[in-house]
Amino acid sequence: GTAHLIAISGANMKNRPGLLSLLAEAQRIAVQDPRSERILVVESISRLGRSIFDANEMVKMLYRDYGFRIITVDGKDSNAPGWKQAFTLDALMADTFLDNLKLQTKRGIEGRIRKCFFQGWPPTGYAKKDGVLLVDKDAATVVQGMFDQAVAGTALNEIARSANKARFGTSRGGTWTHRSVKRMLRNPIYKGRVETETGEFIRQ
Repeated sequence: GTAHLIAISGANMKNRPGLLSLLAEAQRIAVQDPRSERILVVESISRLGRSIFDANEMVKMLYRDYGFRIITVDGKDSNAPGWKQAFTLDALMADTFLDNLKLQTKRGIEGRIRKCFFQGWPPTGYAKKDGVLLVDKDAATVVQGMFDQAVAGTALNEIARSANKARFGTSRGGTWTHRSVKRMLRNPIYKGRVETETGEFIRQ
């Protein structure tokens, strides 16, 4: 009979559209050629989902619903005895690795913040050099004026119109709206504080 082989590279499986495309193709093959031998070759089970739940759901649909034999580059095979345990263990290890990587990344970012290195795009009125925020004196004067207007009760739309009329752009060079003005006024960085992932404020 006809044999269908789908080979999936890691690069193609890094986003959800890739997974949906794979499922659609697997379903098409299963419906159009139900008697064919269907095989999915994948680098590892971690490529089938971002978490153990996603990976297990993908394996269930591909194997049970669409009748695919699943083979990984490191030798896992759904035709082999004990394959469910092997695939589940791989998915669990990949999920745990990602959790640990996220935690280490958060700790690394927080550590840099504590050392007064700013993460991300500098807010309006600041510049960033070698990871450290520096006050842009010219822009800071305008920002201070916008805060003064807000304290005086000026509407946010009016503050935005004044800034745009003066051709003073946002930190990314865009035009001001009442929403962007509101975000700026609420940004704790103007009080000298940066919020970490845990919600703690660190004074810069």
